[in-house]
Amino acid sequence: MKYTQNFNLKKPDGTDNVLISDLNENMDVLDVEVGELKNGSASIPDLETEDKTLKGAINEIGEKVTANKQALTEHSGQIATTEKLGHIKPDGETILVDPDTGIASAKVRDPKMNTYYATTTGAGFSYAVTIEGITEYYDGLTVAIKIGTDSVGNCRLSINNLPFKNLLNTQQVDIGYKGFFKAGSIYTFRYNGTAFILQGDATSGTYRKWVYNLPLQNNWTGEIHYQKINEHGVIGIVGRVSLGTNAVGTVIGTLPAGFRPFTNMAVNLLLYHESTGTIPNGRLIINSNGNIVVAQTLDKTGYVQFNTLFNADY
Repeated sequence: MKYTQNFNLKKPDGTDNVLISDLNENMDVLDVEVGELKNGSASIPDLETEDKTLKGAINEIGEKVTANKQALTEHSGQIATTEKLGHIKPDGETILVDPDTGIASAKVRDPKMNTYYATTTGAGFSYAVTIEGITEYYDGLTVAIKIGTDSVGNCRLSINNLPFKNLLNTQQVDIGYKGFFKAGSIYTFRYNGTAFILQGDATSGTYRKWVYNLPLQNNWTGEIHYQKINEHGVIGIVGRVSLGTNAVGTVIGTLPAGFRPFTNMAVNLLLYHESTGTIPNGRLIINSNGNIVVAQTLDKTGYVQFNTLFNADY
């Protein structure tokens, strides 16, 4: 006589007499086991549910599915607040997301942390943009602007018809000399309370800092900045100055040794007449001795702008 592994049913050998009572006993065992499966009362110890019976485990799983479905339904229509997460963000506000985990935070980010984007209108050196939601300038305001036309001088920016503010580099020096800002390129600025400061590099990896400020002479005022641009001795000079004595030959300032051209060179400039808006051309001469002199009498009141590059005479 042998017995089955799971239910210990009797299995007569080939030489055993088959007893009706053994068959009946086997049938009774099967009836009980199959009945428990049918009505769900069979217990399975390895189930991960709290209830180990089939019926109880299935009901328990169903209850959890229903609860999760209800939670998702509520979440899909829930507005996020500082106390709880929600599927819908409040108008004008942004939910913070942890950049490492990608998990949303229950805190609502200040919309002032946003970076706004727009394309400029206007030409020359006065750029304007329209950005929904900005009604005032505030410290830290960040805008990314796509330039509509090449710059022709030191530039300024107005948002939504607010007052124009100068565009400066990180040294808080005017930038935007002719061709500095290129049409179609995007530049990011951050407002510091008085001006918009260019963020990062606008050219080639290391921002050109115009750290040298040339002392001016003969009642000329404003700023002329110069610097070595690269290791090959190229000098860059950019200026925005108000007129002082402007007779031909008047020295405006003198570049130091190492920042002077090989030979005398002419520099075209623009004169902005603030009262009439006229923009006549003019010229300066940068001599090999470093003197920057007036080459053409300028009889208008206003200021002049210029920029140029040359090789230094070492």
